[in-house]
Amino acid sequence: MSDRDINMTNAHHLESLKNQRARIANGEKLWWDDDTTIGNKHTECSWGLCSDSKDVYPDKEMHLWPDQFEEHGRVAPRYRKGDQKCPFDRRKPEEVTMNGCFWSCRVFKWKRKKEPKITQEIALQLYDEEILRYEALVAEDKDESKGTEESSI
Repeated sequence: MSDRDINMTNAHHLESLKNQRARIANGEKLWWDDDTTIGNKHTECSWGLCSDSKDVYPDKEMHLWPDQFEEHGRVAPRYRKGDQKCPFDRRKPEEVTMNGCFWSCRVFKWKRKKEPKITQEIALQLYDEEILRYEALVAEDKDESKGTEESSI
């Protein structure tokens, strides 16, 4: 796979943000799990982008193995790159690396950071901010690709 093949496109990242926001707004219950079983480390939050919900990633092209998603329902979202961050990640977009967001997550580490516990209202506000930021980036992507098409004519 090329780098392009394993990473989420900006448009798909924006779609996943909107999908997750809709789930939260529609009453999805907040739960989280930090499984530290040796050989089976898995962390998931129902309101975060680490969710394994098909509703967040419904397009087969959002997955590392599109055929496995389509045929067997296997959820394996492509990797988020650079500034494609979860709204619960406290890091600034330019600080985000390939390392996971567990240690900077507002859901998993809220007690440690002495912040208010995540509520539906706070979650929706964080998603709205990230969606606005990403809509601008997707618009820039479209402008850049349009300019590339025009220059090749």
